[in-house]
Amino acid sequence: MRKCIFIFLPLSVILTVTGIWFFANNRARNIVDERIAEALASGAYDEITYESLNILPNGDVELQNLTVEAEGLRYTLQDISVRNLDYVHELPWHLTVEVNGIHFPEGLPADTDNPAAYDLLRSLISDSNIPLNLVYGYNYDPDQMHQIDTSGTISLPQFFRLGISTITRNIPLETMAGNASLYADPLSNATLLGTTDENAALVSASMTLNDEGIVESVIALMAQRSGVPPEDFRNLLVSQSRNFYLFAPQTAQNLAMNLGSQLATFLEGGRELSVSVEPQMEGRIMQLQGEIMGAAFTGDFDRIADLLNLQVQAL
Repeated sequence: MRKCIFIFLPLSVILTVTGIWFFANNRARNIVDERIAEALASGAYDEITYESLNILPNGDVELQNLTVEAEGLRYTLQDISVRNLDYVHELPWHLTVEVNGIHFPEGLPADTDNPAAYDLLRSLISDSNIPLNLVYGYNYDPDQMHQIDTSGTISLPQFFRLGISTITRNIPLETMAGNASLYADPLSNATLLGTTDENAALVSASMTLNDEGIVESVIALMAQRSGVPPEDFRNLLVSQSRNFYLFAPQTAQNLAMNLGSQLATFLEGGRELSVSVEPQMEGRIMQLQGEIMGAAFTGDFDRIADLLNLQVQAL
């Protein structure tokens, strides 16, 4: 009897693990294919394909060469990994996505509307590749007023690192993900979300930009176009930033003075610029809209900054 147990117990464990892996494999593929189908149905994209999709034993997903075509532009996200993926719920309550590298198979199209930005981007490209790293993740807790914590970073080596995080409440995850306009027009979708529930709230939001070379690169490019030495151009920008408040309305003096001072510090190079809001009224969007619109109508931008508890700092 014991011999039978010792024989069948390992076999049972192997079969169970194998069954879980096959379930995770099919579930992950379905999630990816469903999201691609939703994006295509929105009309914002012409074609989305991927080369391969692998499921690791721990449930992580690896996706290679996701190619997107939209409005004549074709690009490939080279390596994508999905970690901390929730396989229990149809719409995952938590996940983290990381993208490494963007490739332009047909080369980067010229941007005639913004040639300076195009020249800057060209300086980053080697063989039509941009060494971009992007990480995005969220965690959803429906029992805590439908709270959604999101965080993300975008970074380019020796250029910059941008971090963003938000906390929202009383906006169900299904509402966030279910509207097709999210793919085509995020701003319109955000406006729609603000009218779905009087208790919908933006609890906090923050952005942090670390200069790892972007300031030097932008100043050098703009100085070259202006025909002046880079340090002279930097000094001009710093002076304009510090004196920006002189041209602002009286009701925006405090805000303009602070913004200009922090921007001037950031322009020194090698700094970190952080912007955060933690709105009053518990962040309830509908209540804030009325107050902010009223302050904007009278031009009281300092009042808007107070309503949002706007904080800007360069370190």
